[in-house]
Amino acid sequence: MLGRTAFALGTGLSDAGYDPAVCHTHPAGARLVDH
Repeated sequence: MLGRTAFALGTGLSDAGYDPAVCHTHPAGARLVDH
């Protein structure tokens, strides 16, 4: 199970409404972090 994982290219995370300030880049994609 991937949990709360989102995959996007370019500005896809921002376009989908995710806050890039809480997204960490990873070679396989981005991880969403709850604060």
